[in-house]
Amino acid sequence: IEMQYINQALNQRLDKTQLLAPATLESLDYANHMATIRTPETELQIKAHLIVAADGAESCVRRLCHLPAKTKSYQQHAI
Repeated sequence: IEMQYINQALNQRLDKTQLLAPATLESLDYANHMATIRTPETELQIKAHLIVAADGAESCVRRLCHLPAKTKSYQQHAI
């Protein structure tokens, strides 16, 4: 299934009052379990005991947590 159809199905089921998009993670405060999120309208502080970093290869969450990334070259090229 193409990703656009998965995204469309998920968006139809989301509670729009709970959705922060577009949004950017600005900072993490480990001691207080707080995340600072910026949207075009505002900046929010959210208390979270768990953050799921599903933000891709250039992960902001990984960078803010100072976690290293393992990379591997597959010796592939594309045109």
